[in-house]
Amino acid sequence: MKEFLPIFLSKNTSKCLFLSAFLSVFLCSFVFLYQNEIYQTNHGKVELFFDIKPQATTAKLKNANSTIHLKDAVKSDSVFFNFFTENLHFDNGLAEIHIKDKYLETNKYPKISFKGKFSTPVDYNNPNPQVIKVKGILQMKKIKKEEEIPVTITIKNNNLKMHTDFVVEASNYGILDQEKRFKDGKDNIKVKLDATYKLAQ
Repeated sequence: MKEFLPIFLSKNTSKCLFLSAFLSVFLCSFVFLYQNEIYQTNHGKVELFFDIKPQATTAKLKNANSTIHLKDAVKSDSVFFNFFTENLHFDNGLAEIHIKDKYLETNKYPKISFKGKFSTPVDYNNPNPQVIKVKGILQMKKIKKEEEIPVTITIKNNNLKMHTDFVVEASNYGILDQEKRFKDGKDNIKVKLDATYKLAQ
């Protein structure tokens, strides 16, 4: 009996260790699978750069609204971003009047918005910056077009930071350069977005 007891305990200890390891893996998988967190901000920063004649100009605002919904391993994460074009402040007053009236037509189309999903996976447990792509619908004026945008996100301490730089062609969104003010005939608008989100309670 004394000889049998250590063997019995050894086998049971091994089973317990195996069961413990299995449960740990299962629980980690469960947490990953059912990730469901919403991050929000209403202080997103936007910059639009117009390379136009006689002088290039940049428009900025600091009150864009955005929501990022980190879902789970089955359902895709989603991103929503919008801002009121009337809130854009230009570094050139004359350019501001022209762009808001002629290009953006802010009285008729007060918002620019984007709604999409992450097209590359996100590691929720990685606190380092991750470069991913977001695919969705960008709406400027009355035109909606699909865009795939490179985004850098950082998830740390219940905060999420996002940064992106991309270019849109003005003519694709009904912004017609009839006066040929874009330099070199390239009607590109450079867009820069920065936002710090907090985990919704």
